[in-house]
Amino acid sequence: MKKALVIFFIIISLLTLGLFLSAEIFEDKIGDAFKRTVNASITSEFHFEAFDLSMVRSFPYAAIRFNDLSILDNKSDTLLYAGRALFKLDMLSIFQSQIQLHSVEVMDGFINIAVDKKGNRNFEISKPNQSEESRDLGISQASIKNMQVVFDNENSKSRAELIAEDVVLQLDIEEHIRSNILGSIKSNKIQVGKDIYLNDKQLSINSDISYDLEQNELKLADGEVGIEGILFYTNGKIAFKGDHEYYDLVINNTNGSLEEIFKLLPENQVEEFKKISSSGDFDLTVFYKGKQSKYSNPELQADLSFERGRVVVPQLDIPLKAVSFSAKYLDKYRKGLSDASVQINGFKATMDGEKITGKFS
Repeated sequence: MKKALVIFFIIISLLTLGLFLSAEIFEDKIGDAFKRTVNASITSEFHFEAFDLSMVRSFPYAAIRFNDLSILDNKSDTLLYAGRALFKLDMLSIFQSQIQLHSVEVMDGFINIAVDKKGNRNFEISKPNQSEESRDLGISQASIKNMQVVFDNENSKSRAELIAEDVVLQLDIEEHIRSNILGSIKSNKIQVGKDIYLNDKQLSINSDISYDLEQNELKLADGEVGIEGILFYTNGKIAFKGDHEYYDLVINNTNGSLEEIFKLLPENQVEEFKKISSSGDFDLTVFYKGKQSKYSNPELQADLSFERGRVVVPQLDIPLKAVSFSAKYLDKYRKGLSDASVQINGFKATMDGEKITGKFS
């Protein structure tokens, strides 16, 4: 038994030493091959300042740790920068002509996504008609940690500033890119025209998404997006069509309240509504559908039902009880409340024992 343990220890030691020496001997060669593989799949450039190869710490995978990694966009500006990055590879593939990636982790940097006034997107850097070698990198997981994400669309006059605190994507890459995305995101602000939404809000996401490379279409299925603890269920698609995007999204919330929804509105809109408090059965469904371009915006419709509720309005000394109503908000041109139509049907409530009914528009 003792002899067997000694032999086992010697074998493990030799294997570890062999892996260590292989990493030292082939490090530069593998680094060049890795860079060549990535650059073969994109029309821009992939750079890094320094890297370290290990075949021991991430066994059974080989691990490449990069410092100051960057990928350029199609205008030679920086699309992605990571102060640190970790790529795990199939160990046998590093000695072959085609490197197979298992997972990617990028940290401490930024992602800049931009659409110019003509609708050109800076992130479209995938080479058309790629060879099988350059297309199939084999990535099954991607992690994003402490990365600033900026989306600036000059065409639709919108801008989002986010921080991906800890986001994990489980990937299945074939003709369609399928993924489950799970993580936490900090929203610094989302600006549409002059209106600012989700200013300094904590977000969470858990959603299945897919991207059709041929149709240039993103689909969301059974998505959960949390905003300060309020859950919104999301389904639909976004199609990228030349100089515009086409949206067809449905968003639903059943665990919110009137005051929580009002707090999500821009600071310059319906300030007095934000002081309302309520309790009751709440259901909100939002439809966002149509063309987003320089000269047009999708139609926004929100359907709200409220039953068996209690509403406290600061301007009234007495709370409204047994409140129920259905409401529809329709903004065809996304110009805000001044151009939107609001209908409230079947309004019922009691105030100080008196019944109130009505219909408003």
